[in-house]
Amino acid sequence: MPQQNFTPGRQAETGAGPQPSTIAERWRQPAFGQRLKRLRMQREMPQSSLVGDGMSTSYLSRLERGERPATARAAAYLADRLGVPLEAFDEARETSALRTLARLLSLAAAAGPDLAGLRDPLFEAVEAAGDQAPELRWQALWFLAEHSAVHGRHTEESHTLEALLAVSDELREPELQVRALTRKARCHRELGDPQQTLRCATDALAIAYEHGFDAQDVVPVLLVLVSAEAETGHLPAATIHAAQLIELSVKVSNSLRAMALWTSATVQSWQGDRQAALSMAEEALRLVPSHDNLMLWMRLRLAAAALYLRLADPRTEAAEELLREAAPAVELIGTELHHQELTALEAHLAYAKGDLDRAAALAMRLADTDLRLASHDRSRFEILRSQILIARGDLTQGIAGLRREAQRAHDTHNLDLAADIWRLVAETLTPHGDAGAARAG
Repeated sequence: MPQQNFTPGRQAETGAGPQPSTIAERWRQPAFGQRLKRLRMQREMPQSSLVGDGMSTSYLSRLERGERPATARAAAYLADRLGVPLEAFDEARETSALRTLARLLSLAAAAGPDLAGLRDPLFEAVEAAGDQAPELRWQALWFLAEHSAVHGRHTEESHTLEALLAVSDELREPELQVRALTRKARCHRELGDPQQTLRCATDALAIAYEHGFDAQDVVPVLLVLVSAEAETGHLPAATIHAAQLIELSVKVSNSLRAMALWTSATVQSWQGDRQAALSMAEEALRLVPSHDNLMLWMRLRLAAAALYLRLADPRTEAAEELLREAAPAVELIGTELHHQELTALEAHLAYAKGDLDRAAALAMRLADTDLRLASHDRSRFEILRSQILIARGDLTQGIAGLRREAQRAHDTHNLDLAADIWRLVAETLTPHGDAGAARAG
């Protein structure tokens, strides 16, 4: 097909190429769009270089997204512009590795975050694909990162997200870059690295604002950014972003709105505005019925119970009711991580109610497991274990444990948690006077 003599309608006019009855089978969507985009990206050609007589930018974009069927005329035109044979668009040219990857992705989408035994095959399929089909590799890596996160394997998740970010940069799609950076930020937060959390979330927000993303895309970024700012003591910035979060959340789904309210409630709690925090938390609980999103419904109850137990005057009855509601859902759909979160909160509740024996038993049961708690939850659990030791008369070991956690919080720039722990140390030492301080070291 000589490029210099080609006109967009020539093949269709002469009847060359596949007949209309075979086009749908030969160039099925979304596979055609994925191959078209891959060929364009491999040649570092922007969409504008393929636009011309008979091919608008909007039509090309919809072709690449698989939203419009490919015609013989369009395929011939694009092959000419790309400098490839028409057969380059044929599905039969896909390698067996890509077909395997596509099949596994279909199964993974149906299986949900647990992946139902597909984790290892997906990893192998991504490796076998090499540098082909970045769109498919991105989707596979996203599923794998989600699987690791749900099961509390955040170090594994972090490695997967590094690969996901590399593919996002390869695709040069701002939306995918923002999603990958936001997920990486959440992962760093779970690993107890607030500085990296801030960096990733800030980068994601800058890209989102640069490209004019709507509220549905900006809110998830602000959720993690606000949490990181508050935990590192940047309360003025957290307050500003929390206000933006609440303003934008009226334009998104109830699920995202509930998470926005919860995050803002946490900021209000750190600022000492207990009433505002409780009001936001309770509105978040009302927004998500169990039949709409049981997982989020459960997580919100665990999070609200944690807030009630962290108050200066813990609301034990409210926390107990929330944990009673969440327990059946944890049993039904919860992962090992959710079971551990529930056990830790039950131990906190028992301690707050003065049931020291039950608190100690629950803490011991949890300490004997492979802990998957997020970094901040693990710190609070270790603080609880130290408080139990102190309450049982082991002042030396208890104070030493609190000091270790305070230093760890300080080293990771979680200044509010560090301040809370040092306050506990001071309150513990005060009744014992100088002799108690000497015994504690």
